[in-house]
Amino acid sequence: MVRTNKRPRYPPPPLHLAVPSDIPAMIDLWLRANGPNLLNRVLAPPDEATLREHFAEFLSLMISDANTTVIKAVDWKDKNVVTAFGVWKKGYPDKDGGGESYGGETVCRRAGMGGTLVCARKEEKKTPLQEYITAQNEVIEKTWLKGVKHIELMVLMTDPAWQGKGIGTGILRWGIAAQENVPLFLGASPAGYPLYNSLGWNVVAEVVIDLKEWVAGAGGGDMGWGVYKSRFMLRLPRVDDDKYWKEG
Repeated sequence: MVRTNKRPRYPPPPLHLAVPSDIPAMIDLWLRANGPNLLNRVLAPPDEATLREHFAEFLSLMISDANTTVIKAVDWKDKNVVTAFGVWKKGYPDKDGGGESYGGETVCRRAGMGGTLVCARKEEKKTPLQEYITAQNEVIEKTWLKGVKHIELMVLMTDPAWQGKGIGTGILRWGIAAQENVPLFLGASPAGYPLYNSLGWNVVAEVVIDLKEWVAGAGGGDMGWGVYKSRFMLRLPRVDDDKYWKEG
């Protein structure tokens, strides 16, 4: 028997616009996908109910925002099963850069950490780590996003049970096809970086967080309680972009 590292090919995932009724399933998916994200564990509220409230308000605002497109992928056999979702937001020169605050009672700021949000009620004080991440990302946003027409991938989440089937890649290809000849930005977690890099995103800035400074008893490497590296990445339009949509 000959072994091969070549992955099986799957058909392009069915992609649709997300609607408000998808939000509960998207939150469940988000919680499952974020389980291994160590930074998220540190930043998340201590109770799941509050975290769900944060995600629900953020997704509701994104779905209703005319400048944002929330794309969901569904099971090939059952369109009621959400397997992944991505949040693509347009930015314009006459507005601030990405990572805006979204809010009613809950204010969320994209932390540039591959789906990690810094969220808090308006009356809540940010933790020192939240303050540090916000300050680091404000520098990146001012440098790369403010005054520049762009599109930003704010969140990409694939259900762990559906990973490895090209679903996240399908959502990224959707964004490339809709690029409109403007830069595409995203914040990559350590786990997400290889996929983004393989599709043409390049690192333009990094935020390095030594969790030993923020978590009692922390230790280990990049994927442990140690150094967590978030990469802010840029993809410029390319002449061969058609292949990312046409090739399955």
